[in-house]
Amino acid sequence: METPMSYDTQKGREDLLAFEREQPDNFWRADPHLQRVVRHWAGEDAVAAWEDDLDRFGGECAGPIDRAVRENNLNHNLPVLRRWGPYGDRIEEVEHHPSYHEAGRMIYGSGVMTALGEAGGNLRSQTLGFLSALNGEAGHNCPLACTAGVIKVMRALGSDELKERYLPRLLSRDYEQLAHGAQSLTEVQGGSDVGANSVRAVPGDDGTWRIRSEEH
Repeated sequence: METPMSYDTQKGREDLLAFEREQPDNFWRADPHLQRVVRHWAGEDAVAAWEDDLDRFGGECAGPIDRAVRENNLNHNLPVLRRWGPYGDRIEEVEHHPSYHEAGRMIYGSGVMTALGEAGGNLRSQTLGFLSALNGEAGHNCPLACTAGVIKVMRALGSDELKERYLPRLLSRDYEQLAHGAQSLTEVQGGSDVGANSVRAVPGDDGTWRIRSEEH
């Protein structure tokens, strides 16, 4: 005799498999509303110039990126912090599964950050970011947001020296060479209220800066 629990479990599994079968093979092609919104704000000429990249990335997001993100999200593939090297030296190195880098190469390779260095490129970047985010955070979409912020601030307020030094790597599609932004939220007085944090940037004698947060 089938119990209610076994029926519910099987029904849930069948629903998930049905959901899986209905997923599109290209997120850009499958979203006419997104296409209309982008055309409205960017114009037909701009979208025509972007179409190949959006179509290619829409297919990657629905296919190989989705598969890499799922693989990376398995418990045994999650990032591992290696605090010490083989000789007892402090390394604080984060070890990632290869699927993390596989997804990253395609996400950054889409030009999602590169677009921010082009006139009127913010909407193009946001559209690529939207497609990427259909796979959730994917291990990279939070750094994308941080990097976009760094790029915009540096382009608006950075010195020529800083722009020349950092923008090429921040805007790069080359996953092996690029740089990206990050956040440091370490303060007990702030928590989710980021505005209450009191991080200070302190200049060093060698031209670098040190970020100081909660101090005792």
